[in-house]
Amino acid sequence: MDVVSHDMLNDNQAVLSYLELILATPNLDRKAADYARKAVSHVRSSTMRIENVRTIVRAGKASKATLESADLMAAIKESCEDVLRAFPSKRVEIGKPALSGKAMVIGGVLVKELLITVMSSIVKLDPDSEATLNLTVAEDAGYRNRGWTVTIEDPNVKLPAVVKDTDIDSVHTKDSSVAAKVSGLLFAKIAADALGGDFDVQSGGTGGAGRGALFVLRLRRAENR
Repeated sequence: MDVVSHDMLNDNQAVLSYLELILATPNLDRKAADYARKAVSHVRSSTMRIENVRTIVRAGKASKATLESADLMAAIKESCEDVLRAFPSKRVEIGKPALSGKAMVIGGVLVKELLITVMSSIVKLDPDSEATLNLTVAEDAGYRNRGWTVTIEDPNVKLPAVVKDTDIDSVHTKDSSVAAKVSGLLFAKIAADALGGDFDVQSGGTGGAGRGALFVLRLRRAENR
């Protein structure tokens, strides 16, 4: 995995560099530019999937890097900035809570990767050219040694039917084609469980007309860290 992923990531970086050169071309046709921006999003999604597999292995081994504490508020700020840059062909808005103080959780570098993966998956499931994500953070006093819950809502997202009717960690047993589309959500479930937390998808939200969903990520508090 280390050898293959290294080469694949290098190839993806080369493709991104060529796409950036295309987008920097003076007087570039508007339609061609739109295609190039969409290609950028797909290449970045591919890169994220490769990184996710490597991270799942690292989380499963409970490595020191993933068991370290992380500032949840700082991770939210940085991940939101990364997600906004990841979709040049789509307008993305993220309503987030006032980021004051610290909320230390277990997960180390994995916390930011989890947040980026979940938000990116939501944006891709939103069928419109614009996506609005509303993010809230709450202390969960009754959750496994106490922790923090991050809830992300997209009132317009459309979940595949199998996701609505099945626990997210069982999707791969129902429909492999759908599982590929929501691989980021499957990764979030596996990684959150490995950290002693949880991840869940709840259809409905405030969207109405069969749209809208809540994506709930729970993380353990990092005590005395």
